Amino acid sequence: MHFQSYLKIISMNDIRKKVDFLVIGSGVAGLCFALKAANYGKVCIVTKAKMDDTSTKYAQGGVAAVMYSPDTYEKHIEDTMIAGDELSDRHIVELTIRESTERIMELVEWGVDFDKTKSGKFALAKEGGHSEFRVLHHKDVTGLEIEQKLIKAAQQNPNIEIMERLGMEVYISGPEEFNDHSAKWIPFDEAVKEMDIVMLLRVQFERHKEKMKMTVEEYHEKYGLTVERMNQMKEKAIIMHPAPINRGVEIADEVAECEKSRIYKQMTNGVYIRMAVIS
Repeated sequence: MHFQSYLKIISMNDIRKKVDFLVIGSGVAGLCFALKAANYGKVCIVTKAKMDDTSTKYAQGGVAAVMYSPDTYEKHIEDTMIAGDELSDRHIVELTIRESTERIMELVEWGVDFDKTKSGKFALAKEGGHSEFRVLHHKDVTGLEIEQKLIKAAQQNPNIEIMERLGMEVYISGPEEFNDHSAKWIPFDEAVKEMDIVMLLRVQFERHKEKMKMTVEEYHEKYGLTVERMNQMKEKAIIMHPAPINRGVEIADEVAECEKSRIYKQMTNGVYIRMAVIS
C-alpha cells in the first residue's frame, strides 16, 4: 500500500468455499502440496497478493540431488554433515537427501526444465561443499523456472482453485492526485455503497498539504467516511483502519466506533501478532 492511496476498498463477492484442502501461500512448498493433494480431493490455494509474488522466484541457485553414479546418497549425506560442522540433524539430512532424486523427477513431471547436456542428461554442477556433480540449474533463474512451471501445473489442474489476494477485488479511492494506479480507482461515494470492506488510511496532512490543496474540513466533506456515507454501506460491510486515526478527517468520530467498525479489534489483533513475533 503506497502512502498516497488514501483508501483501499475491497469487494469480497461470495468467497465462501468448501474444499478438502486449503493451502495458504503459493511458494514451492504450497504448490507442491497442492498438486499432490489434488489427487485426493478439492484444493483451494489462497494468496495474499499475486500468484507469483513469492520468494521462490528470486532463488537463483541450483537444487542439489543425487542423480548419477559415482554419486551416492552416502556421499551427499557426509558432505552435508561436514558443511554443517556436524551440527545438522542427521535424521533430517538423511531423509531429505534419500528423497532428493524422487523430488527432482516430480518437478520434471510438473514441467520444470532443468539444464541438460547434448546427450540429454542433466547438466550437473559441483559447487562449494559438494564432492560430486549434483547441482541442477535452469540457467541462472532456477527458482523462477520452478515457480512458473508449478503455477502452470496448478492452474491446469481441475481439482485446484486459486484465490489471489484472498479472493478479493481491490480498489482504491480518494483524491485524484493521489491515484498511484496500484489498483482500480473508483469514486468514493460509489465505493461505500458497493464494497464489502472499506479500509481507511490516515491522511498525513503534515506531509501532503501542498499536494492536496484542500482544508481538513473540505477533505472530510469530500472523502471522509461520514455517518451519512456509513449508512449507505452494505448491511454486512465492515470498516477497517490500521490506526492511528484522524477523527473528523478520514473518518467521522461517530463512525470510528460504530457497529460496522472493526478498527479496535484490528488494533488489538495487531498487538497479539507483534507479541507472538517478538516471543
